[in-house]
Amino acid sequence: MRLRDKHGRDITDLRVSITDRCNYKCVYCRTGNEGAVYSELPFADYLRMVRIFVGLGIEKVRLTGGEPLLRGGIVEFVRSIAQLRTLSGETPDIAVTTNGHLLADMAQPLKDAGLRRATISMDAVDAEKFARITRVANGFNNVLAGIRAAKRAGLEPVKVNCVLLRGFNENQVVEFARFSREEGVVVRFIERLQRARRQHGSSSICPEAAQRSVREAARNRATTPLSPRPCRPSGGSSPASRP
Repeated sequence: MRLRDKHGRDITDLRVSITDRCNYKCVYCRTGNEGAVYSELPFADYLRMVRIFVGLGIEKVRLTGGEPLLRGGIVEFVRSIAQLRTLSGETPDIAVTTNGHLLADMAQPLKDAGLRRATISMDAVDAEKFARITRVANGFNNVLAGIRAAKRAGLEPVKVNCVLLRGFNENQVVEFARFSREEGVVVRFIERLQRARRQHGSSSICPEAAQRSVREAARNRATTPLSPRPCRPSGGSSPASRP
């Protein structure tokens, strides 16, 4: 039996939050403002759930948090997931979403254990703006090192998710476009969840507005050659909004 949605489409992707803790205190994030709320399960319990879902047709498993790299034992957890087999007999496609602060030392061990891809949350390519958003000093260099380590380890395509916030980093659009080209990563501008907006303010800028800024920069030849892609329609497979 396969998991299917109400439209009869196969459900193949699973996100597993393995911790509510985070080492950053981002101004727009619930965890950054309230701290960890939810308790953690033993990895054996998470593995049992993943095994059940893989048996129901899940093919891609994404580990998230909080900050998942804070969990001791995550490398062994990835290795255990990699030993499972999908309904078609393949190894699950395992990915992680992380703030990247601890990734520099963990990228290769995670790759060796079976991790295939990494997405890094990074809201500025300017160290001062980055510190203002995360409320953590000297974090920018750690994240940059983590992104480069992920590239070296082959966790590709390495993707960078950015939430654009008015009054914080709205002038970073073109800089992110340049960063994407120079570092060889995929940068995606994502929106915050409505619930997070209501609770913590700091309105975000929609991805369409970011796309317009990149298009304008390309016309002005500031970042040539850049070619903005059309926005995907809502409801499709697209980057998740960050809570």
